[in-house]
Amino acid sequence: MKRLLTLAVLLCLCLAACGREVDVASVPRGKITLGEEAEAPQNIAKGVSLVVPVGGALSEKILCNLINEQNSELTTEGKAFLQKKENGIWYAVEDGELDFTYWNDELLPGTYTQLRADWSERWGALPRGTYRIVKEICVEGQGSCFLLAEFELP
Repeated sequence: MKRLLTLAVLLCLCLAACGREVDVASVPRGKITLGEEAEAPQNIAKGVSLVVPVGGALSEKILCNLINEQNSELTTEGKAFLQKKENGIWYAVEDGELDFTYWNDELLPGTYTQLRADWSERWGALPRGTYRIVKEICVEGQGSCFLLAEFELP
């Protein structure tokens, strides 16, 4: 499976280098299993943003910016989970805990960090659809809070 995926990616790169358009629909996608309906987090962090920049979400990995716009320090400790939207309802992706890497894990007021996750070894390329990341953080004076970042994979 990995060889097939590698060959498909190399083929896409070769075709792109030759100036031809590549049909994204032809790139093989992995499979995920949806679990139970996901409950909406209740304690959403205020003054903190988790943003997926344009081009930051790819089928095999994601880059997010965590921005601290408040007057308190925060830490990025806490879990992160992947969810998928089907028929207007959010579902937990089974085995959906994400392992993010960070530039730094403590954010002073007015600063940001980048978070990266690569799920290619776990699921391969995610199927098309609407996804969101639910990231737990710890905010000074508020305790444990959650951030949401939604993204689309065409």
